[in-house]
Amino acid sequence: MVEHRSRAWLTPALAVVLVLVGLVPAGAARADEPDVDPPVVALVDVAPAVVDVTEGPGTVEVTLQVADASGVAGPVQVALAGPSQDAVLGPVDAVLAAGSATDGTHVAEVVVPQDAAVGSWDVVVTAADVLGTTLPASTVGAVDVVRVVPDVQAPVLSGPVVTASAGGDLRLGTVTVTASFVLHDPAGVDVPTVRLTPPTGDPVEAQASLTSGDVQEGTWTAALAVPRGAAAGTWTARLPAPADLLGNVAPEQTLGTVTLRYSTPVPGAPTITGTARVGSTLTAVPGSWLPGGVTFAYRWLRDGKAIAGATGPTYKVVTADAGRTLKVEVRGTAAGATSVASATRSVERLLTATPVPTVSGTARVGSTLTATAGSWKPAPVTLAYQWRRDGAAIPGATARTYRLVTADAGAVITVQVRGSRTGYTPVARTSAARRAERLLTATPVPTISGAGRVGSRLTASAGAWRPSPVTLTYQWRRNGAAIAGATSRTYVLTKADAGASVTVSVRGTRSGYTPVARTSAGRSVDRLLTATPTPKITGTRLPGKVLTAAPGAWKPSSVALSYQWRRNGAAISGATGRTYTVRTADAGAAISVVVTGRRAGYTTVARASAAVRIGPARPADKDCADFSTWSAAQAWFLKYFPHYGDVARLDGDNDRIACESLPGAP
Repeated sequence: MVEHRSRAWLTPALAVVLVLVGLVPAGAARADEPDVDPPVVALVDVAPAVVDVTEGPGTVEVTLQVADASGVAGPVQVALAGPSQDAVLGPVDAVLAAGSATDGTHVAEVVVPQDAAVGSWDVVVTAADVLGTTLPASTVGAVDVVRVVPDVQAPVLSGPVVTASAGGDLRLGTVTVTASFVLHDPAGVDVPTVRLTPPTGDPVEAQASLTSGDVQEGTWTAALAVPRGAAAGTWTARLPAPADLLGNVAPEQTLGTVTLRYSTPVPGAPTITGTARVGSTLTAVPGSWLPGGVTFAYRWLRDGKAIAGATGPTYKVVTADAGRTLKVEVRGTAAGATSVASATRSVERLLTATPVPTVSGTARVGSTLTATAGSWKPAPVTLAYQWRRDGAAIPGATARTYRLVTADAGAVITVQVRGSRTGYTPVARTSAARRAERLLTATPVPTISGAGRVGSRLTASAGAWRPSPVTLTYQWRRNGAAIAGATSRTYVLTKADAGASVTVSVRGTRSGYTPVARTSAGRSVDRLLTATPTPKITGTRLPGKVLTAAPGAWKPSSVALSYQWRRNGAAISGATGRTYTVRTADAGAAISVVVTGRRAGYTTVARASAAVRIGPARPADKDCADFSTWSAAQAWFLKYFPHYGDVARLDGDNDRIACESLPGAP
């Protein structure tokens, strides 16, 4: 509590004190001084305005503005005059904080002891100027001194009253429960909250309003709205933890009870779940009825007429319902009172023609199957397709056609056609099953062995096909085109193949499996030279003489030629040039030459000349030592032959070429 007393008088004791301390000079001002006015004092601030001495002494700071034309003499003095006649604090000297003696700001601090009287204290000021003119003790302001007295008592409740609108009948809508009560507390009551608790469910809360009196003692009223749908039964209004402004809290207190009820059941909004089509089961859902504990009965109707035996919460739609309106009546009973609500659904019609689809096409990986849906009625009917593998829908396969993939190999493929039309029951029809051919597990690429030249035999190696047995057939191809009649494992290259790429395709078949054809890498066949003439031999056919091979013109150009001379058909070692010097051992033998023509990408060809017979050996030239060169010997020989018999020694072989052993001899 705060003790507070006020007064409207200035204690005479304070004036006496101020005179005793010399603030007011004795005697009046001299008559010859022109300044006869006392100082003018104005209060600037008192801080704080309220001093709380509950915990100890307090200090009041007084700020004054003092002005005098002659100047203030001595300090301005400030005192506090209390609520009783003899209560005085001070005086204390104010300090000039700013300005001058003629116009300055003066500040004084007055200490208020802890045992100071509670109430309003006047701020009293006196001052004199240098001429002796004195301002009598003047009240310029006030300060309140307070002391808190502890309050430990909680609010006290009295006179609670709890009522319900509309007789508490929730069927009519929201019921307002009003709770009124009185709270007493000297410190003042904090705004209370009222809680209304149902027999089941969540409570309702509302703040009370002060409808009469004040916070120390007043009547409080709370209006709590209970919506339709809340539980019926006894509701209890309580005041949880009422508190005063000092924080003193009372325990929860009961204000009273009211009974809320439903005069008749409040129907919910029934619904019918399930698909309204022939063969489906519909379920009646009664919805949320009030209060709880309502029992239900059902009756189904077709176009307004009761359906015999259809008295449960579920109903299976039959053919007679197609295109009709079904209705379910829900009858709710509670406490002997009954209410009725209903819901309706329109049943889809039935399509009159829903043929089974057919599938055409070869059932193998890579092939395309096509669905034929047939004629659905009544038109128009929207058709949708779903291809299935072993009964499971194939993702994305929703077109009229479907291209089989590897995953389909060996599986059963069907197509489901679904016909729909607004207001009609959708129907799905599935085709007869088609089993897709399996895939061979090993189908190696064949290889070709053999030389790639005309006349050579090529052989195909098919590899190991799985699972066995797999029947294999062959087809040889020239530049990709099948070669008529070339269907065996081997093939002999013909002139038509020259310069071409020859491959072999191997086709593997097995019942229930997709046939597979594999084609080998191409084998390039050499081209044929267009001109390969038979060579000829020129030169003297005697030992020691030189024979020359004339190869002729080979075509196309840039054919590289090589030579091999032969004696009686056998190759002569080292005799691989275009010319050949006949040896003594060749006398009487048949000499021939084989010319071989080569060019990249062409078949190598060898041509042999006709053989020439070598004559017998003749005596060798002799006595040629007199000549250093063959030309000198030959000149001498021609000059004297045949006049001089000794020339015969220079031409022993009688070929008219002398000294053939000398350098330079032809």
